[in-house]
Amino acid sequence: MTDLNNKTILLISPQPWGDIYLSKHHYAIALAKKGNKVFFLNPITTQKTSFGKIVTISPIEGVGNLFKVDFCIYSSFILKFHLRFLFDKILAFHIANHLLKALPKLAVVWDFDCGLFYKDLNAFNTDFSIYQPVDQIANLSGNTKNAQVVFSISSVILANFKDSATPHFLLNHGLGRIFADSAQAFKPDTWSQKGKIKFCYSGNLLIPLIEKEVLKKVITQFENVEFHFIGPFSYHNNNVSGYGTISAEIEFFVGFLQQKSNVVLHGTKPQSEMVGIMAMMDGFFLCYDNAKDPNKGSNSHKIMEYLSFGKVVVSSRISAYDGTDILAMVADDDNSNFLPLFEHVVNNIEVFNSIENQQKRINFALDNTYTRQIEKIEVLIKDL
Repeated sequence: MTDLNNKTILLISPQPWGDIYLSKHHYAIALAKKGNKVFFLNPITTQKTSFGKIVTISPIEGVGNLFKVDFCIYSSFILKFHLRFLFDKILAFHIANHLLKALPKLAVVWDFDCGLFYKDLNAFNTDFSIYQPVDQIANLSGNTKNAQVVFSISSVILANFKDSATPHFLLNHGLGRIFADSAQAFKPDTWSQKGKIKFCYSGNLLIPLIEKEVLKKVITQFENVEFHFIGPFSYHNNNVSGYGTISAEIEFFVGFLQQKSNVVLHGTKPQSEMVGIMAMMDGFFLCYDNAKDPNKGSNSHKIMEYLSFGKVVVSSRISAYDGTDILAMVADDDNSNFLPLFEHVVNNIEVFNSIENQQKRINFALDNTYTRQIEKIEVLIKDL
């Protein structure tokens, strides 16, 4: 494979296109900006699209060369779990006779689908195939889907492929274009407190990984700190969580946040608005229970976005950053030390937010833009 320029690329995503962007959405945008014609394949449905078609292709507003693809198959998902061989035959038929006929000839298929709907990337009849799992699942072990190369953001995930002959590489999360533009325009200055110190969490509040009890203690103890949450706290306009019943534990936590006078719940915001809110922050935080994380706390996509603003990031342990000083991070998977760590940062925030420290974080983030990640990938696949 020579490069990723002027190619027709099918990107397979386990999350649909929507207001919230994850790595696969960012890669799609960066690849389209690079001159490729990119088709973003939403998760399979078993019902015809709104136009009564098996395949519907729609341009994504605001990004040239980028198209959303909705694809349905005449099958029940029950077959995937109980008669997998039959499901695979039905899916292969629909790919060959409907999906590929609706698309131009593909040069590259790039698969982020950890749900293993597509077991064999050869079905897409492309010149090159990439498999990039970003989540750990039980049946991932050793299954490269016949891709020519495997990438992942987690050493925990890549351990599944340690015995595979397929080349596999570790690649950190990327930084989206809007955040990169903001970081490039930002000029670090000596930090000075203006009103309440502001800390921010961005992300889905409905996920079970959040250390709710720890954060409740932090928010309660630090009434002089304003805590901002950007992201969904219901299933409304939430393209990264399926619809369902919110657990009592999460509902109670959201209720707690809504009642606290030092908490601001912004809800889901487009990235153009997120950067404006996050630029006003003095720091960012993430506190996850790694025991509940299939990836064992090995990485998180939001960290790169946090770092792009230069301000201190207080975090539970993320193993990808072990041995670095880029985060203010607890040393192990026990979050009992998160509160004293947060207190130490708040009491010494002028040191953590020195010009030197701000610039170091920004430089790190800018070395991991999605454009840079694609450049790194091009080097790694050059001779494959």
